[in-house]
Amino acid sequence: MAGLTIIDLPFKINLMLANKSYLTTILLITIFLLLSPLAVSSQEKLPLAVMDFKVTNVPGDEVDLLIDFLNTALFDTGVFDVVQRAKREMLVSELEFSYSDMADSEKTRQIGKLLASKLLLFGSIGKIGSQLLFNITTVEVETGKTVSAYSKTYTSLEEIIGDFVQIAGNVARGSLKATFLRKAKMLYSEDFENRGWLETDKLFYQDNSYHIYSQDGDWYTWQNETFGDFVYEAEARWQAGEEDYGFGITFRTQDTDNFYLFDITSTGYFKIDKKVAGDYSDLSDWERSTAINAQGVNYLKVEAVGNRLTFFINNNKIKEVFDSTFKEGNIGLFAAGNVHASFDNLKVFQGNLLFDDNFSKISDAWAQTDFAYIQDSEYVIRADGTDYYSWRAEILADISYKAEARYLSGPTDTGFGLLFRLQDIDNNYTFNITGTGYFRLGRYIDGESENLVDWTKSRTINQHGKNILKVECIGSFMKLYINDNQVAEVEDNTYREGQIGLVSYYDVFSAFDNVEVFVLD
Repeated sequence: MAGLTIIDLPFKINLMLANKSYLTTILLITIFLLLSPLAVSSQEKLPLAVMDFKVTNVPGDEVDLLIDFLNTALFDTGVFDVVQRAKREMLVSELEFSYSDMADSEKTRQIGKLLASKLLLFGSIGKIGSQLLFNITTVEVETGKTVSAYSKTYTSLEEIIGDFVQIAGNVARGSLKATFLRKAKMLYSEDFENRGWLETDKLFYQDNSYHIYSQDGDWYTWQNETFGDFVYEAEARWQAGEEDYGFGITFRTQDTDNFYLFDITSTGYFKIDKKVAGDYSDLSDWERSTAINAQGVNYLKVEAVGNRLTFFINNNKIKEVFDSTFKEGNIGLFAAGNVHASFDNLKVFQGNLLFDDNFSKISDAWAQTDFAYIQDSEYVIRADGTDYYSWRAEILADISYKAEARYLSGPTDTGFGLLFRLQDIDNNYTFNITGTGYFRLGRYIDGESENLVDWTKSRTINQHGKNILKVECIGSFMKLYINDNQVAEVEDNTYREGQIGLVSYYDVFSAFDNVEVFVLD
């Protein structure tokens, strides 16, 4: 099941006590790799181009035949829209592009855009004596990152072809993880290859990016579509001018006198402002950040959900503020006086918040008993001599689920944390941390616990305070985060939907706050 289904019942209070002993059996990480084709709809197929192989001591016509078989195996997974060889050769014939260029992110982007492909597959085959060395690497065009790699020694071409179903399946799984795990609905995108934004002597297109060259005061520009809750990303680069003056992005823009502003300098500082009726006020004053790439490309991102505004630079969370002045508006770009800045790859994703809870008041959505209750704007669970579970009624599939968790008392080596895709107390996934700084991902089947991620020590865990736990689920893929740092990635197909909840295991007292659930469309 994809998306969201809410059962046809009002919210229910759920609290269960279980007398299961707490399991700490050490197990290897288990990832189920299905060898059968991975079906996705035709609209979701990933454009992939197989590039010319690097060939050593193997006849060219045999390599061509090998690549044809590989293309067929990739297409048969149901995951890829494979770019035809004739089209690829026609489009890239004028570009010098070799096997070694797969490490050059700029060249892979250039080729990817030319072929309208999200993924490029590079390969090499060479004969040494009686052995054939076969290698393939799949690269994501947008990020330049390797999403799958395969290398093996064979004795014949027929033996290589015999492995193509398995190889294609591995490429498909790696590609799906990279491109769909944080899947969200794209509301807007702009790569500035075609004109459409305002053009003046201060605002202009150059080298497939959009430039602001502000020599006489601050300059702003924005598009006309209105967004409420969203994620807005943009690449920003300082080109010339004053190094300690700001440039960046605007959002929830009403007009030239009313908006939010997130800007950086080429000297490594950032600032967050709002402008109301023409007057600026600081939401966050200038701060230095090591995340800023001075005089290089910087990826700026803001997540705007209600009055919570969260800011990132190059995928590093740098600030969170709360302000309710503007609930919606346009997205735009900015450069201060005497700054020349360029921008590219603007993206706006839907902020699909399903529900959140800061436990500031009692709600029927969560149990209120002697063992699970709201206290000081937190939800406290007291696992007094047993395991305690509390969960909500909604049945959810592909979600991002986040909550703050805090150890209060009890055994420091026993876990507490999040439940998700819960069927009942005997069948669920559980993401836990301990007061001693360990985490795990567990799976319960008919009451038996197995670790998909074994207990692991993590420096990201704050042993004496709050920890932000987050899990992202898309299909069979799951990512785990602690305090905005990814700590694990797992594939498991046991549960594809279920409820979300909170848990404290045997004798642990813990507190939870700021629960957020987003639907990943």
